[in-house]
Amino acid sequence: MKYGEKAIKEATLEPWDNPFPDRDYTI
Repeated sequence: MKYGEKAIKEATLEPWDNPFPDRDYTI
């Protein structure tokens, strides 16, 4: 699992409003 994929997976589990649901998270 890539770090970015892990961040996306965790983000989907959090009740955050994502203004760019089609974009990958860059951390």
